[in-house]
Formats: sequence, C-alpha cells, structure tokens
Amino acid sequence: MAYVIYTLLKISMDSMEQGHVRRTFEAVERDLAESGSGMKVLGIVSGRDCYPPGEDALRLADDCRALGIDVLSAEDGDRRLLVAGQVYSDVYAVVLLPPGLPAVAAARHLQRLLAADSLLRPEERLLPASEVLSLLGRWEWQVAVIFGPAFAAKAVEKACAGHDCGRMTSRGIGEVRRCLVSATGGSIDFTEST
Repeated sequence: MAYVIYTLLKISMDSMEQGHVRRTFEAVERDLAESGSGMKVLGIVSGRDCYPPGEDALRLADDCRALGIDVLSAEDGDRRLLVAGQVYSDVYAVVLLPPGLPAVAAARHLQRLLAADSLLRPEERLLPASEVLSLLGRWEWQVAVIFGPAFAAKAVEKACAGHDCGRMTSRGIGEVRRCLVSATGGSIDFTEST
C-alpha cells in the first residue's frame, strides 16, 4: 500500500515538473518569436526532465553540469547550437542560433529569461531595485517641478506605502504610478520605462 502511494505521488510530481518544463518551453519560444532574433528553441531541460523529450538536449545539459558551466556553444558546419542555463535553478535552454547573432548576447538573453521569477506571468517578475529607485526618483522630480518638493516627497512616500522597492513587481510599480496619477489629478504623464 505504501509503495502504491509513493508511486502515485512520484508520478504526479513528475507530471507537474514535466508540465512546468513544457510551459517554460512555450514561454521561451514565444519570447524568442516576439523578439525577432531568429533563435529557435530546441529544448528546455530541468533536472532530468526535458521538453520536447530528447536525449540530445539532456546530454548537452549534463555536459554543462559536468563542466560546471552555464553557457556552451557548439558549431557544426553552418549550424550553431547554444546551451544557456541558470545553474542555481538547474534549468537549461538549448537553442539554434541564426548566422551573425553573437552567442554571448543570445546567452545573456536566455539567462535573463530563465532567471525571471515567472516566465508565465510577466507582471509578477521582480524588477531590479536600481530601476525601481531610478523610476521613483524621476517621478518624484516630475511632481516636485509642478507641486513642490515637500508635496512630491509625501506623494511618493504615500504611493510606495506597503511596497518594498527591493522586491517590486511590474504590477506593484503600476499601482504606485496609479496612486501618483491620482495624487496629482492626472496632470503628469508618468511613464513606466526607465
């Protein structure tokens, strides 16, 4: 009886992990298509799970683990393969690079994608604290130009109440922006790009 329960739990955990790998594959594939970089994702490997299933992607990820590296580039004639991963989360992406695209830039892009807190919900990704502080400083300056520095400091402080600038998401920065728009009566255009 205990063995049957263990087997059922193992099967359900494996299928959940495989589902996560599949969703990660779809999110990376969607991002690469939208970016127009010409990269084609061949597989995503997480632990011993691979989507789409294939021994080649698993072998390449195992090679990266064995060598202790997070980027591996290989050329075979006119085909260029790139394996980029996040060592801490043990997730690797295997992609086919188009001619002329630098492997270093492609690897950085893939690592940023894999390091994202949520590939499936971009509004839940954590923003870098430096970007958040820069954006808040610019917004405070915009308010100070029209309403004065004292009002600006209070408005930004009130808008940021309940938010940690070091763990701010896109949704959180949107809430801060809406609060500042409300405080200024909509007289200032607060853009979210840094």
